[in-house]
Amino acid sequence: MPNVNQRQRDINYPEVAPQNTFSHNTFTILTLLFISFILTFPTIVMASGQTTREQLSLATQLFEAGRFSEAASIIRTIRKKPDPPNQIIFLSGALYYQEGDYNSAAAEFRQLLISDPSLLRPRLELARTLYKAKDYQAASYHFKQVLATPMPEQVSWNVRNFLRDIRERSMKVTFSLDLISDSNPTHSTSSEVINIAGIEYRLNENAKARKSWGVAFTGDVKWPVPTDPSIYSRARLEANRFQDRRLNWSYLQLMGGKHFRFINHTLTAEAGGHTSRYDDRFLYDGLALAVSDIYKLSVSSDWGIRYDLKQLNYPDYTYMTSLHHSIAAHWFYADTPVSRWQLGLGMIQNDADEQAYSFTSPVLSGRYLYEWPGGLITKISLEYSDFTYAGIDPFFAVKRHDTEKLIEFELINRNWQWQGLAMRFIAGIISHDSNLDLYRYRQEYIRLGLTKEF
Repeated sequence: MPNVNQRQRDINYPEVAPQNTFSHNTFTILTLLFISFILTFPTIVMASGQTTREQLSLATQLFEAGRFSEAASIIRTIRKKPDPPNQIIFLSGALYYQEGDYNSAAAEFRQLLISDPSLLRPRLELARTLYKAKDYQAASYHFKQVLATPMPEQVSWNVRNFLRDIRERSMKVTFSLDLISDSNPTHSTSSEVINIAGIEYRLNENAKARKSWGVAFTGDVKWPVPTDPSIYSRARLEANRFQDRRLNWSYLQLMGGKHFRFINHTLTAEAGGHTSRYDDRFLYDGLALAVSDIYKLSVSSDWGIRYDLKQLNYPDYTYMTSLHHSIAAHWFYADTPVSRWQLGLGMIQNDADEQAYSFTSPVLSGRYLYEWPGGLITKISLEYSDFTYAGIDPFFAVKRHDTEKLIEFELINRNWQWQGLAMRFIAGIISHDSNLDLYRYRQEYIRLGLTKEF
């Protein structure tokens, strides 16, 4: 049975990997951090101010001594009162964690971050709680944000160990479910008139963009092999269902992979297959290969690179059958506990059976996330692509050249929760330009859905 010091350590700090132990100095530093957090957290003094302070002091002492049942009677009595002190909310979360009630513990720590998202201690405890609850997507987010704050090297090392374990050895289930309103799901041209061989044609109404609404689902599941978690299988499903069934689309990918761990980076190789349907009919299938690497640049930043090769076999549109290559590099940087940058640079090459449908496209992307007091999280994404086609377009007798610009805004409020899922709102605009009128279009969309990312 663990002694008092072991309990204290397990509550206050991320666990070290089983084969490692904390040094005495690290334990002392972290103990001081915990006590400092408790003592410096702003206290809301109620009518019986002196009594409340005495109760807080006693509850903290009992908690630190590992006398959890005695501390619980004080903590939960004060927690039920209106506007409890932040110390009590924190201790309540730590108590739920100790009891194994990770959902309640996470709710308490999230409540503290709603009032002040810059707080380090609640975010660290929230990350560890979500890890215990096997909500690895959300745990990973908070662990990464914690690394933006200077901390003892041993704590930083432990956090990085958690992140590596989540990435390489843990089963993960992620999904999103959204109601969508799309102004142009078919990417129909925005041009009124097109010119073919010197003759102008006016498009009829059926060829123009039509607004539609529906439901979008994305799910990704990863199953590690129990005897060797570095080997895994993974399934990804994307599906859109619109009121007009002719717009229905789905994509399924099944892969097997292995992680190869090195000192400062992890190489991953995957192989499998994929298939897609459109208008509830078979569209394409083929083999899929991927190689990726994630490298830690510093405590708060890392970069990843990924190469994908996919066969696209179109039985009904053989001229589009192709080998699709893509390589992308991303840089991630958490500059503060409440903000994060992501910058990307990529290249796509599509080698189709007919040159008119082969193209290369560099892609630039950027994303910025910020957490506001009160529970609001905002995210803005920008992306630019440039498409150069290899062959002469069969309709217009010239080579096609397109550009595409995307801007997307996302809003999440931690106060809007249902069954542990936070509601999110997304609005985006895609502007696709081309030297050929037929391929110009504009698309505006709104999504309202659920996420567990935060």
